[in-house]
Formats: sequence, C-alpha cells, structure tokens
Amino acid sequence: MKLLLLTILAKLIECRNYSLNSNDDDDSDSDSVIGPIFAICFGFGMIVAAFPCLWFNERRMAISETRLLAARRTCKSVNPAEVDPRMEDQLIHVKGKLSTNDVIVDPQFKLEVGNCVKLRRKVETYQWVQKSREEGSKKNKRTVYYYESEWSSKIEGSYPNHENRREDLTVQEQELTAENVYIGAYKLTDYLKSKAVDYVSIDSISQQQCEAAKVAYQSRTQQYIFYDGKYIQFRKSENSQTIGDQRVLFEKVACSYAAIVARQHKDSFKPYLFKDSYSDDVNQDYAKNPDMLKSFNKFHELSEEEQPLNQIDPSSEVSSNIFKSFEAPLNYVNWYFNRSFNLDQCFQAQLSKLVGIVWLCRVGGFFMFLFGFVLLFTPITTLLYYIPLLGGFLSKLTGIVLALLSGMLSMPLTLGTIGIAWLYYRPIKGLIYSSMAIISGVACYRYIMSY
Repeated sequence: MKLLLLTILAKLIECRNYSLNSNDDDDSDSDSVIGPIFAICFGFGMIVAAFPCLWFNERRMAISETRLLAARRTCKSVNPAEVDPRMEDQLIHVKGKLSTNDVIVDPQFKLEVGNCVKLRRKVETYQWVQKSREEGSKKNKRTVYYYESEWSSKIEGSYPNHENRREDLTVQEQELTAENVYIGAYKLTDYLKSKAVDYVSIDSISQQQCEAAKVAYQSRTQQYIFYDGKYIQFRKSENSQTIGDQRVLFEKVACSYAAIVARQHKDSFKPYLFKDSYSDDVNQDYAKNPDMLKSFNKFHELSEEEQPLNQIDPSSEVSSNIFKSFEAPLNYVNWYFNRSFNLDQCFQAQLSKLVGIVWLCRVGGFFMFLFGFVLLFTPITTLLYYIPLLGGFLSKLTGIVLALLSGMLSMPLTLGTIGIAWLYYRPIKGLIYSSMAIISGVACYRYIMSY
C-alpha cells in the first residue's frame, strides 16, 4: 500500500511538472499534453483495478466469516487430562499448561534447559553498516552513503575501506525444539510448536558456557570469551569493541499456559479442513498456486489421504488469478494461542484478525478510487493553470473542489462493490452494504446538484 501511494504521488508530481515547466523549452506544448493524457490513463486504470481488489477482499472475508461461525458451532471444549475417543476427527478446543520431560541441549555451549518448548541462540556481530542520507536542494538532491559500526544480527557485506570479514562469523544462530511437548494428554505437532514464540532470556548462563565455547570454537578470530551478565562476548580486544566481535544471547520459550483449536487425531492434532459449498471455489485458489498447496500439506503434516486438495492436479493448466491466490479465504483451523483462551476468545481473536485485514483493504480500495478520479480530473486543473494572473489560484482551488468531488464519487462505489460481493455470499449483509451505497450515492448527488 505504501508503494502504491508513493507511485501515485510521484505520478501527480510528474504531471504537475509537465505544466509548470511548459515555458522552459521548445517541447513545452507536447509536455503539457502528455502529462494530462498520462494522468487520465493511469487514473482510469486505478479505478478499474479497485473493483477486483475490493471484490476479492470481501469474498475472502465473507467465506472466512461464514466458516468461522460454522466452526464455532461445531467446536467443543474437551478435558486436556485425557483423550476422549468419541471426539476423534472432530474440531476441539484444549487449554492448559504445556509440559515436557525433554531436556534441550546446545552442544557447543553445553547449555541444558528443561521444561521449555524451544531454545534459541541469537547472535549479533559488531560490523560496518552502510547508511544513506539525502543532501542538496530539491532540484539537486544527491544520495550520500556513509558507514557506522554497530551490533547487528544481519550479516553485512564488505564496503570500500570498510571490510566485514567472513572469518569473524564464528558463532551462528540456532533454534532447538523439544521433541515431546504436551498440553495435558495431547501431544503438540511440529507446526503447533512453531507457533510458540513467547521468548524470554535465560538467566542461568555462567562461565561454564564460556569454557565450553572455547573448546568448541578453537579456530576463531576472537581471543577473549566471557559473560557480561547478559551476553556471552566473543572479543578480539578484552576492553574495547572491535569490528568482527560477536555476542550471543540465549532465549527460551518456557512451558506456560496455552490454548489450541484443531482437529483431534488420536492423541495429537491435525488441521480441521472445511468441506462446504465454498470448497470447490476455494480449492481452485490453491490449485492456481502449486507451491502454496505443497507447502500447506507438508507444513501441517498431512498424509496423502488427508490432503484436502488431492483431487486437484496441481500441474493442470489453470488460468492465473493473482487476486484469488492472494485473497484465498480461511481453509482450515489449526490454531495455537500463547494464552489460556477459552473457546469464544479463540474464535474472537481470529475474527478480529480478519476484520483488521479487511478494513485495511477497504481503505486501500477507497483511496484507489479517490486518486483515480483525482488523476482523471487533472486536465481541468492543468487548463485553469494557464489563465493569466489568477491561473495558479484557480488551479489550486479547483483541485481542492475536485478532490472533494472524487471522495464523494468514491464512497458509493466502494460501498457498492462491497455490497455486491456480500450479496453473492451473504445476502443479508450484502443488502445492508448495498443500501448504504445507494443512500450515500443519493446524498452525494443531491449535495452536488444543490450547487
């Protein structure tokens, strides 16, 4: 969205420059014509593109909301202390405290932690980082690059007279996960464990880990290894920071309270896949993107017979549709929450996430209409600019009026597109949005005609 707005702004400035510089050279006449023509074409394209953007956004929301409501009616909360065989392959909600008997070991530092889901080794390197700033006037701007030394987890390349040596990358980042993690009697899958991200620093670091590191990393460029109370420091100089120094921070995800909503599969979980009147339509979204389909089946650990889309041949030729692939609706439930949410809180959290995305896209669609109409009206302000004496003032004033008019035109078009999309999937909501579009359209028409 930021890129889109920046592109629009650049085109508006370009169009204005065409008119402002009309008397500077012999090509002024052609420039003053090309600018408005380009603005009209670009604006028309934005208006046309706004319709499918809004349509597929509402399509995703309509199907996802319908499925969430259906899943909420089906889902049952179960006692995590024991596996209920009657709930096999049913959508269940489990909450409780995670537990594990596994001990995670970092072999290089001889660090052992128990009762945790993950152990993460974060590494930062003191290195040269390239930065830039703009200098000069508006017409003669130039980019100046400069270099600063700072701690960064991102590996930087070498620059002229500022070398970051690869030999200094002694320690690498690492994340280890416990094999057997349970919530009551239910075992978490690798996918669910990957969603546990409440990291906290480990306080039980001592000189013992430093001594182990000296043995593990004998061919290092940093001579000194010590613990400063937070980081294990790898230093070339004991008392000062030098380019190529590293520091290591250990974090863990402790076994705390969590909630899971998924399909019960023996004593573990699998994704709950939706099978409804929208399935064929949604499955085509995944078929259009074989990599997304393959990733989905692998990431959620689905066997061949469990894969929801095995009836679709991913290699078959399906017409590309970027909007549908991007706006694929909710297709499964396999949720992990880092809080002990009850059943209603779990579904409300997912619904809130969807609502936030849909409103962001609605605002984006509205501004696509708005800027599209503003660009369409560019020839009017350009012509007014050439009126002697008052041209500049009239051009700016008319531009403001036309911007307000563009907003009035954009509102009913946005609501109308939303309403039509919901009429197809959820008629009642569609009627509400369509009514709002008609009311706003009539109100804008009367307001405009009153002048």
